[in-house]
Amino acid sequence: MNTRFCPSCRRNFGNLTRCPQDGERLLPLPIDYPSAGTVLDGDYQLLAPMAAGGMSRVYRASDRHHGRPVAVKVLDPRLAAHPYTIDRFYREARVSRLLEHANVVEVHSFGPTPQGHHVIVMELLGGESLGSVIRRLGRLPWQRALHIVIELCDALGHAHGRRVVHRDVKPENIQLLGAPGPDERVKLLDFGVAYVAADASFSAPAPGSTNVSGTPAYMSPEQIRGQPLDGRSDLYAIGVLLFEMLTGQRPFLGDDPVDVCRKQLFERPPLLSEVLPRSIRVPADLQTLVKELLAKSPRSRVPGVGALLGRLMAMLPPDQWPTRLRAKQQRSGPTRAPTLWDNAPSRRNTVDEIVRPAKTPVVLLHVEIECAERAAHGAAAWPESVDQVLAKWRAVIEETGGFIQQPEPDSMQAVFGLFTPIQGADEVREVVGHAARLRDMLLQYGTRPGLQVALRACVTRAEVRDPEAGVDIGAGLTAADAGVVNQVVRMTPAGGVVVTAPVAQLLGGTLELEPLGHVPLAGPADAMPVYLVAEIDGF
Repeated sequence: MNTRFCPSCRRNFGNLTRCPQDGERLLPLPIDYPSAGTVLDGDYQLLAPMAAGGMSRVYRASDRHHGRPVAVKVLDPRLAAHPYTIDRFYREARVSRLLEHANVVEVHSFGPTPQGHHVIVMELLGGESLGSVIRRLGRLPWQRALHIVIELCDALGHAHGRRVVHRDVKPENIQLLGAPGPDERVKLLDFGVAYVAADASFSAPAPGSTNVSGTPAYMSPEQIRGQPLDGRSDLYAIGVLLFEMLTGQRPFLGDDPVDVCRKQLFERPPLLSEVLPRSIRVPADLQTLVKELLAKSPRSRVPGVGALLGRLMAMLPPDQWPTRLRAKQQRSGPTRAPTLWDNAPSRRNTVDEIVRPAKTPVVLLHVEIECAERAAHGAAAWPESVDQVLAKWRAVIEETGGFIQQPEPDSMQAVFGLFTPIQGADEVREVVGHAARLRDMLLQYGTRPGLQVALRACVTRAEVRDPEAGVDIGAGLTAADAGVVNQVVRMTPAGGVVVTAPVAQLLGGTLELEPLGHVPLAGPADAMPVYLVAEIDGF
């Protein structure tokens, strides 16, 4: 346990008199929060306390160096003796700085001060928390609830694309700015318990503890069990949020956290129609969506933020979309909901375009699966063995940095290179390998006597929209890109994996390819060669 600090290097130490690093005389750690009027680190003058929690206090403050109002979060001095507590306190700032998104609270700086306090300096937010709004109003109109979740999805899509799972999405961590309507803005707060798959240092549990974090009323069943998480855990919390905003109560009630966790694990959540008064009308599509989000198994939920965002925006007329997202849409062309494929039968001929193009090359793996039993009995007829294979494959893709989306129940896509650029032939070969692995897994584990499963896959190179424009990844392809995907899949033999000419060039001869034909491009005389990946060892 540390009891003293060095005002020069700002590090904490045990029962020493001088700093072993620079020889400075050590001072006792402060025992009280700083008072209003205190100037921290020479720049931040604390004006008045704004809020307090279990491990910190937030002050309204003035940044004298930049001449702007800020919020300063100060760690409870009584907790500063424990190094793990300090690290957890700063996790929120580190993850927020990693994301830098319009719907995530901005962190200006963080670290220890010469006075021995540990602080995070953030943008000063006005408005009201969603929790306060729900307590004040009870139910929210379904249009406003959708607007809030659409903005929230924009932030979570950005986070999930960087392999960050928030793990504590709840009303108190959502700040609403501005008047209700298209101009209302949403800020997602408190990444203090977020899981960052790309960096284990963000997510290491405390010594002697389990890695189960969050608020029981909003935790997914897999989160309660301490199982590995992906973005679908946050989608469960969004389901709880939608239920609470629409009804004024959470789906599982109780004062005992253990009892609430038990209900999350084993009890069926009530349907919206069972809780809402008869006079309240909520679209049937929204009721179905909430039910899907609250599924116990991640495999049964909406597959990702991109798919959720598309379904939400399809329920609202464009003039009720958040202004910032609508402005992006208007810069790019037609006003449509941001889904990659149309749900209409003609979906293979049109693609939604959300924001202006940007030169961000990616490699797209598109997989379509045909199942005779599924075709005969509908989308709910996936054999359990096939469903398990797809869940395992999804986990492999996410672990290797791919962004998964599911534009249709019988198709899956993985986008590679959006945040970590594709470097060379080996990485492109690995993407092709993902398709071959899924094919082999389905052949080995996903069949039973009388069940026929066929896979067709293609790998294409495309340009996606500028990530800094805030777009969710699912809408990144142009109509020309999607046309190539559609043509290639139609040409692909059952069980085959096909690559387009740009991908073949990236592979640089590392795979054996057989000419398959040509796909049309923009002009009537333009065509692109495509190649079938020959059977080889190594996948």
